[in-house]
Amino acid sequence: MTPADPPLIDDTSAAVLAALQGLGVAFETLECDPALADTADFCRHYDVPLANSANVIVVAGKSEPRQYAACVLLADTRLDVNKRVRKTMGVRRISFASAEETRMLTGM
Repeated sequence: MTPADPPLIDDTSAAVLAALQGLGVAFETLECDPALADTADFCRHYDVPLANSANVIVVAGKSEPRQYAACVLLADTRLDVNKRVRKTMGVRRISFASAEETRMLTGM
């Protein structure tokens, strides 16, 4: 499959693919079994090195108004939520977004 004809599942997928294409980022898409959402399982099943796979982690500032950020990082990288992300967002306290918040924000 090429970036020119990836499967567009929903508006979120379309927006992500459009952003990647607009930035000129090289990428590949593939359909994925939802049962393989765990990164290690996905990489093992599809024979993708962790260094070539990425995760998106949604975080939320704890003060009002609530602020959110989607952090994209390589699957073999740890996210420094309490220092780097908190400082970048300019909030005093931060946590991972709840499953409900993540679904509301991403549709996934």
